Amino acid sequence: MNLEVKIFKDNNVLELLNDKTFIARWEELANQNQKVTVIQEPPFVITWYHQYFNKYQPILILGFDKNSKMVGLMPLAFSYEDQYLTHAGYWQAEYHGWLCKKSFDQDFPIQALIAIKHKLQLKKWQWSWVPPRSQINWLFSSALKKENIHVRIAEHDSPILDLSDENKITRLKKIDLLKRK
Repeated sequence: MNLEVKIFKDNNVLELLNDKTFIARWEELANQNQKVTVIQEPPFVITWYHQYFNKYQPILILGFDKNSKMVGLMPLAFSYEDQYLTHAGYWQAEYHGWLCKKSFDQDFPIQALIAIKHKLQLKKWQWSWVPPRSQINWLFSSALKKENIHVRIAEHDSPILDLSDENKITRLKKIDLLKRK
């Protein structure tokens, strides 16, 4: 698949955030995405970048197809003080992830991680929850292994209590009892 990944930082991000055409393409991308996207959409990310500009360096990872059309976006931030990379929203964002056209859903995150490793000199990066319905088969890509990017995932039950799922309620009760001992 023909995909070009570009990394924008600092003032280059702010310029993009003031570009109505860019914002329209970002919204179009969010509207055609099959997973929960609110936290990766412009209103949340732009507000967060502006509120935390003195604490976090804004970073946008963008993917473009062979026609230079934006097909992927991953909004990130780098902590000036603690020197770590996170998704825009950090702990206020329930989900960490990306937006992209369905046809690029496997390739964009792979190429984004490779670009991040090489251009941002990243050694370790911990994500929070991935949005529901996210395809994560790409985590096991041979392209990532070839680049010495090794992914470890942990699956956890959702913290949302579904009162119709007796099995989940029973598991949660057992966990609570174990913690009390």
